Formats: sequence, structure tokens, C-alpha cells
Amino acid sequence: MADPPSEFELAALQTADPPAPSDCELEALHPRPSDIPHQGTRRRRHEEPGESPPTRIFLLGCCLGLILVGGLSLALRHPASTGIDGAPTPLGAPPSPTSRAYHRISASLGENNFNATKKFSFVHISKCAGATFIRLLKDAPLNVCPRAEAGFEQSAWHQHHASECQDSDYKLVSLRSPRHHVYSLFTECKYDKWGRQVTKNTGFPRTNDTGVECRECDERDIDQWLGSFLPMGPNTEGYYRCYHPANYQSRALTSHSAGAHGVSNHQFEPDIDLAKRTYREFDWVALADFVHQSRCLLYYRLGPEAPASTIAYLDSTCRCLGARNAPNPNSVHVSHHALGHRAILRDLPPDILEKVKNLTEVDAQLYKLALGEFMAKIAWLESDLGRRVLCDDVLDRWEPELAYMNVSVTELYSVVSGIASGSAPDADSSGVDWMFDEDPVCNPIQTNSAQCTQVNNLGRTDTPLECARRMANFSYCGDLFLFSTAHPERGCQCCSLGDQNETATGIEEWAYSAAECTAQDAPSSHRRD
Repeated sequence: MADPPSEFELAALQTADPPAPSDCELEALHPRPSDIPHQGTRRRRHEEPGESPPTRIFLLGCCLGLILVGGLSLALRHPASTGIDGAPTPLGAPPSPTSRAYHRISASLGENNFNATKKFSFVHISKCAGATFIRLLKDAPLNVCPRAEAGFEQSAWHQHHASECQDSDYKLVSLRSPRHHVYSLFTECKYDKWGRQVTKNTGFPRTNDTGVECRECDERDIDQWLGSFLPMGPNTEGYYRCYHPANYQSRALTSHSAGAHGVSNHQFEPDIDLAKRTYREFDWVALADFVHQSRCLLYYRLGPEAPASTIAYLDSTCRCLGARNAPNPNSVHVSHHALGHRAILRDLPPDILEKVKNLTEVDAQLYKLALGEFMAKIAWLESDLGRRVLCDDVLDRWEPELAYMNVSVTELYSVVSGIASGSAPDADSSGVDWMFDEDPVCNPIQTNSAQCTQVNNLGRTDTPLECARRMANFSYCGDLFLFSTAHPERGCQCCSLGDQNETATGIEEWAYSAAECTAQDAPSSHRRD
């Protein structure tokens, strides 16, 4: 026997307008002549098969069930519905930014395995474990370009457009926590053989030169080193012929110079939108702070045709034994000098940490995005493998070290893992949603060749979104603008007020709407209501 309706179901039925009855319901609820006994006579024992009382009773029961379910469904769809306590019945919450990001990332990963026989271009950003990753790629073995673990590190643009690697099939890169990256840049200049050579006679701060570890000396030297780059401006572009730490990673992704050791064209703070766009062009983004886990992710994405050594590593080492990683006899770490290493940086003097923060604000935004998406990829990997890969001891190490970015890596990992496994798809993600803020989409409204009657060139921008935002400063610009992603050097071309784009031949510009491009920006941005 079916269970009676609950109080919630009854309340829902009382508060919702029922849908119009179906033909089935009308037929069941309205008696037919053959169902009404004649006065003074008995019902015939032999009825037509479709009109037997048991059939009609069953039909009536089914349709009443439909009414109950339909009413309940309708009640659930309307916010005005109330539960047994009179409170509004909650509707299903829309997906959180974290949930949307995870499902977007997992869908992309699930459809795109790497072909191990193809060519891999690895952009080696200085002091982001690039030498380590290049060695891992060669040992796999994979066809990686460039193959040298040391030497001149190229910018992403130069490597992909003006080097032997430009015909590669896949683009790879590694990023690093900005605080730890800047400290590593400093120790490379101070202690490495190459660093000592290039900084000779430049005034580079090196108070201890005895070959003996001296943490107090390192703190004095890095404080002076950082101070020589602040405030950022034309007078602080010198870099001791070694590294300029101002947003180094973002500059490596956005600069059209051959390398990013020094600042070019006063670009201390690169455009974050361009940095993010370049970031998204990479097929694999490793984190130097999670080398082993990055390696596991890469090996898994090589698919079933991966080299035997990568499959063996994935099976034996990419797993947790209790709270710790499985033993890793094949661990690889390339180090350039013995002195100056410091695993814990949060205990550096506050003045030093503040200077690092001021020099890496764009890098911090880039790394925040990379860290959030990396954790989502690890959650996808663990869900597919059916086991943990990122272990508690690693989370425990990085939890306090990355707290300076106002993020809990433990909470972040827990949230994305719950979404990936389905064990907690609706877990509170408010503490990490900010890491997955979605960039405004700036799609062209006309992808054929376009032109305007009167065009005003506002100078070069590298993205249509940057162009749309620049237009806010020019009152003579209308909503439309022309931009060529293939030839950004042609500039940001805004159309005059009231101008309409027209189709033309022989040009490559596309037409965009500034209002649509900046619709997700703050109210102060360029938008047309």
C-alpha cells in the first residue's frame, strides 16, 4: 500500500494552483453512463474489458497520483510555496563559482588527452622549478622544447612565435607562489655561480661572502635588494644584470621581449587580463609548490599510450599511504646552489614581506587563479583514479605558507574534492569562490570583416576587453569598436557615437560591443545602458 501524503505534500497542494486536468484525469473523474446503475436493476456481470470497475478504480488511483505529484512539483517550483512551518520552501541554489569552474575544467580535461609522440613546448619562467620539469619531461621520455635545463629563459610570446619551439603541439608552463618565487630570485642572484658572475661590480647587496650560511645576512641583503626596486618607476628599472622581481611571472607571460629578466617599456604591472588570457592558452600549468602532484596530473593526461615509466610512476607513487605520500624513489629536484634555501618564509620580517607584496600584486592575482584551478584538476584526477594523490602532509605544509594570499588550501581542496566525488556537491564554497571569479567574456558581435564610417584609434591594446575598458576615457567613442586579435598592433579602434559597423572586404578587424564586453565590470567601467 502506498504511503499517505506527508504534511509537506499536503501543504504544498494547499498553497499551489493545480495544473489544468489532463484528459486522463477528466475521464477518470467524470462518470460515464455505463458506470451509473439503472434504478431498480443490478449491474451486468459481464462488462466491456475497458470498462470493468477494477480498471476504472485503478485508472482513478493513477490519475489521483498524478494530481498529487503534479501539485507537489508545482509547489516546489514556486518561491511562494511554504513548508509545514510556514517558511518559504527553498529552491535549488544556482551552482557556485567553484562548482561551475570545476565542471568546466573537468569537462575539458576529460576530453583532451596528450599524445606522447607529439612535441611539447615548456616555457621556463626563471625560478619556477623549470629545470626540474624539463628534466622530468625528458626522462619520461617526451619530445620537449627547449631541452636545455639551464640557459636563457624566453618569454611565452617569444618562445611561441620566434623560436624553434613555435611549431610545438602542446604548451606547458609552471608558476609559483609569488612570495617564494621572489625569494628564490634573490638567492639565485646571490649564491648561484651565474648570479655571482652577472652581479659582480653592480652593487648587489652581498654582506656575507664566506660560503657559510647566514640567515641574518640574507634578511639584510634581501631587504636592501627589494628596496632598490621601490617605488616602481623609471628610476628603479635597474636589476643588477640578474632579475627584476616586479611581477616577474606575469611579465614572462605578457612581454613581447625575448625574456623577462628586466623590465621593458616600464611594464612593472602587466595587464592582468592579458596575463590570464596567455595562461589559458597553455595545455598544462604546473605549480612549483606541488611538483609531484603536477607530475601525476601530466602523466595521467598522457593516456593509455603513455611511456611505460610514466604509467609505472602513476600506479606506484601517485597515491597516499595514510596521511603521507607513497615513497618516491624517482623524485627529481634540480638545485643551482647549496646556500640560502629557506622552506618557511612566513617568519621573515614584516617589512620584507610587505615589499614582496607590493612588487607582486599582479602575480598574486595570476597565482590565485592558477592555484584554484590546479586544485580542481587534482580533484578531477583523484575522482578518476579513485584514490588520494594530494596528501594531508602536503596540505599541512602549505596551509600556513599560503595563508598570506587569504586562502586556506585545505578548505579549497576539501570543497573541490566534495564536488568532484559527489560526496558534498552543495558544500559551502563561499570561502573559496573568490578564487574562481570568471573573467568577462568579450566575444565579437560580427566576425566578418567590419568597418565604421569614422574610426578613432586609441593605440595598441592586446585584448578586446582592454580596448573596451580604454574607451571609457574617450567621450567621442560610441559603443562599437573594431579589433583584430591576429594583429593587435593595428590598435583599439573605437567607432564614433551613433556609428554602425558595416561589412567590408580585405580587412581582418571584428566588431565588438563595449557594453557587452564590460557588462561584468564594476559600475564605473565603460558601459552603455
